[in-house]
Amino acid sequence: MMNKRLAAVCFAAMLLTACGTGKAAPEVSKTEETTVSETETSAETQPESVSETTSETVGETEAETTEESITEAPDTSADYREFYKEKLEEFKNEEYSTNPAFDLFDMDNDGIPELFMSHDDYHAAGVFAYSFKDGILVDLSGDGSAYGSYGIVAVSSDGYLSSSYSGMGIAFDSFYRLNGSSLEKIMYTEMGEIPNQDDPDIIDTYYMVNDEKVSQEEYSAVINEYDDHNWLIVGRGNPIDDETIEAVFYAEN
Repeated sequence: MMNKRLAAVCFAAMLLTACGTGKAAPEVSKTEETTVSETETSAETQPESVSETTSETVGETEAETTEESITEAPDTSADYREFYKEKLEEFKNEEYSTNPAFDLFDMDNDGIPELFMSHDDYHAAGVFAYSFKDGILVDLSGDGSAYGSYGIVAVSSDGYLSSSYSGMGIAFDSFYRLNGSSLEKIMYTEMGEIPNQDDPDIIDTYYMVNDEKVSQEEYSAVINEYDDHNWLIVGRGNPIDDETIEAVFYAEN
């Protein structure tokens, strides 16, 4: 009996000894706790900060883009008449304006007529053509060139302009089409007289279309094709003076 009790006591002592030597869970230092806490807090607040920054950046970009768009947008409220009147006044005071005149005619049916001006009606006097596009006065020749002679050209409501000039026995006809803010040459013809190579006393007539020699029939076909347009003569219709300008520009009012 004594031996059993002693054995039981020894066994219990062994259990206590074993429990006492077990390793305890490691403690987290206050420094580590603070670091972990701060990291978690930073991680939680970071998306919000990024979101605010992105939102501000996008907002600024959109504002800048809108501002640029407004700045670059054409002034569609501008009155073409004020621009034309200023140009006519300038034209009237030029050196060659001995008897200046003008006409208005809407070539492309956009509701704004084109402006045609001539210095006078002598042979070498051409017609200067302008338009008003997106709030800007536009020289339709692109380089200050004039069209026609005697201060006139022919225009049509389907956007064509016919420019004729003759001299030294040669007749030139050029046909243009209004394309946006410029007149593009689409056809050029020439007819002239030259001495016959075999007999200088004989005068031959030659014909050309776009710098290529053609027969009289081919030349006439081209001329007839463009003659089918409903042409109107412009350039000398109205004298350039204040009273006439006001009457023509504001006739509808």
